[in-house]
Amino acid sequence: MKAVAIITLLILMLSQIQSAYAGDTAKEVLTVHMDENVEALIHRIGELERLVSELKRRVEELEAGRDAEKANTGGKLLSTRLRDYPALQGSNLWLSMRYAPWGLLRVVRLNGGTPKGQRIRNEQPQFETVQPSSSSAALGGAGLWQAMNPDISLIGGFAMRLGGKNPLGSYRGAALRSVEIALQAYADPFGRLDTFVEHTQEGTHICQAELSLLDPSVLRLPKGFQIRGGILLANVGKLNTIHAHEQPLADLPLLHKFFYSHPPEENHNSGNQNSDVSNLLRHIIEHGGHNFHGTGARISYLLPTKSPRQAHEISIEALNTHNLTFDCGSGRPLLLSRWRSFFELAPVEKTLDLGLNYGYGPNSFGGNTHLYSVDLTYRWRPIEAGLYRSLSWYNEFAVARQSGANGSRSATGFFSMVEYQFSRTFYLGARYDWASLPDSSAHGSGVSFALTYYPSEFSRYRLQLNRRKYSLLGTSWDLILEMTFSIGVHRPHPF
Repeated sequence: MKAVAIITLLILMLSQIQSAYAGDTAKEVLTVHMDENVEALIHRIGELERLVSELKRRVEELEAGRDAEKANTGGKLLSTRLRDYPALQGSNLWLSMRYAPWGLLRVVRLNGGTPKGQRIRNEQPQFETVQPSSSSAALGGAGLWQAMNPDISLIGGFAMRLGGKNPLGSYRGAALRSVEIALQAYADPFGRLDTFVEHTQEGTHICQAELSLLDPSVLRLPKGFQIRGGILLANVGKLNTIHAHEQPLADLPLLHKFFYSHPPEENHNSGNQNSDVSNLLRHIIEHGGHNFHGTGARISYLLPTKSPRQAHEISIEALNTHNLTFDCGSGRPLLLSRWRSFFELAPVEKTLDLGLNYGYGPNSFGGNTHLYSVDLTYRWRPIEAGLYRSLSWYNEFAVARQSGANGSRSATGFFSMVEYQFSRTFYLGARYDWASLPDSSAHGSGVSFALTYYPSEFSRYRLQLNRRKYSLLGTSWDLILEMTFSIGVHRPHPF
């Protein structure tokens, strides 16, 4: 029995020794495999680090090439790295680090300030100067120099006229009615300059040169303010701020011709006496219809509203102008105010635009003129067929009350005009208008019909028929064939 017990004990001891040995062997094998995997992983990490380093080097080369190209656009370019200036990180500072040709460094602050709780320490930003090189000039080419130029466009209009006592009575000639050259660009981050030079049969003149201050914070003004100065189109009515080539019809309504035309100097000096009325009417018919403009300044304010479907704006301007209604040669400017309300009657599809004007200024009769006008514009463009169907309905009524050496007089004017789009490229237009001269010595009325074809956004063809009746000249017909073309980048006019 003792022998059996001893043998059993020996067998158990041998089995435990074998199990322990086998466990140690397995651990050794597992350790070897883990060591091999760790070495492979370290090798792979090394390869990834080398790849990342190569990518960083490539990115730096590309950034250096891009900075060199920017340097070729004129002057020296300066840039700052925010990581070298921690106090600026996360702030709303915009730095313009471009040396102008006169060597002035402009540092501009937009929506300034630092995040709450953070103060700018007395640190100085570290600037890098990038010098232009011949290689960067080769990379830049003419495209970079072109980027420094303003948007330039040219719009011209040809017209052929028939008319007289009947629509085809006589040939009244063909002429280049106008050529407009536009130069438009942002002067800096706060404003832009729009200049329009127009050549007509009467000569060449600057019809608009407007410098607009778009960011009122520069002058510490509240949001919603805008300031404009220069040669401005008077903010009166809906059509006056639209250039001739964008008008719904080939000519302006009689209200604009009789109120805002520039008369011949001899008629203007004579005070529009009865002996000059016929000549004045003929001059207005042939050469009138320019936009009402003057030299001065305008400030406007967009009122805050709770509804996103309406907007209200008020503006006031002082202009030095010279036309049949106002004559500011005496040194006193015309003061013109306007209230404009815009309503969205249906989302996107239907809108209503209401405007009220009041103007006060000197006239050529030795007195003053009070101008009152109201305009109403309705627009419809369905969402489903916006490219093929639309309707615009323009209405305007104006009264000019004048005082002078010969007493007081009043002039009135009115027009209603509809433009309907019935296909992607064709429009129909119709207008009725009536107006009298500022001294009430003559008046005129008429109806107009037009068919307009737009083969593209760069050209337009229009056939228009006018029937006008004047108190001193009788009835007159006009058949106008108009062709308009456009080249270059021309920014849209105000809506």
